[in-house]
Amino acid sequence: MKRARRLSLIGIGPIGASIIKLAHNRKYQWIGAVDIDPQKRGKDLGQVAGLKRKLGVQVESSLERVLQQKPDLVIHSTVSSLEKAYPQIMECVHAGVDVISTTEELAYPYQRHNELAKRLDQQAKKNNVTVLGTGVNPGFLMDLLPLTLTGPCWEVRHLLVERRIDADLRRGPFQHKIGAGLSVVEFNQTISVGGGHVGLLESLYMVAAGLGITIDHIEESIEPMIAAAPFNGRLIAVDKGKVLGLRQSAQGYSNGHEIISLSFAAFLGLENPADRIVLDGEPTIEMVIPGGIPGDPATAAMAVNSIANVLAASAGLVTMKDLPVPRAMGSWADTEVGPYEI
Repeated sequence: MKRARRLSLIGIGPIGASIIKLAHNRKYQWIGAVDIDPQKRGKDLGQVAGLKRKLGVQVESSLERVLQQKPDLVIHSTVSSLEKAYPQIMECVHAGVDVISTTEELAYPYQRHNELAKRLDQQAKKNNVTVLGTGVNPGFLMDLLPLTLTGPCWEVRHLLVERRIDADLRRGPFQHKIGAGLSVVEFNQTISVGGGHVGLLESLYMVAAGLGITIDHIEESIEPMIAAAPFNGRLIAVDKGKVLGLRQSAQGYSNGHEIISLSFAAFLGLENPADRIVLDGEPTIEMVIPGGIPGDPATAAMAVNSIANVLAASAGLVTMKDLPVPRAMGSWADTEVGPYEI
């Protein structure tokens, strides 16, 4: 097993900042970071992340310079699109550095981006490194967690996963991503160019592969949730008739029968937010997480908690279903911040 303590980061947005804090608390050493924001360049990484101390690491504009410092592992936290993230990830691979990325389309890229996935796998093996895409969704809630719950089952006939988020409690970029405040026409235009939640299909295909199911076809839907009355939110006010958010779903069919159903609802003012998994099988299992798992801190935790598994993994492109279930190694008792303060 490779042993690494020296980390570098690509992307210091809200999730990247949380990754910095959590990894620092877990006694990893940050030796480099890169970001495209000119306001962050040249500043100390601890300051940019909101830590109470400096880390002695200057935020760079050049990934090449960061990789020259020979990190043991790079955590990549920038965009959802694999096509956009691919050049940065491949640059790390060619430098001989393991990569953990929060790029949603990397969570299970073999269906929608098979050629990119094959190239990443080939180059990772050639350079003896491991590449993993992870996060809370995709990467855990709608794929790894339900797969884990099938462990005591003799048979699984159907899987339902529902994620319900009150978007009023989330940060502004998330509200923007789900179309809050747009007109219906603007919402439809945004969806037509790839808007909405990214990762639903990646989760569906990962679950199917994990259960050995061949998916014949998939049905998808995305619809806006319209304000029946004016809504005054924490960050945004939405007029009657405008969009509060969205409801998105994907169903996977095998031999003419629906086998997997994933449902994602996120809009301002959603009541009774929760995450719910129902396995119809022998036995039938139902899990409900009241309030739901907070997305940003959980994604940061999935990245940091996966470091040990990536270091122990064989070279190549891997997914969460290929690795042991990540664990929160280490105690919060002697750290600066708790898990939901990051």
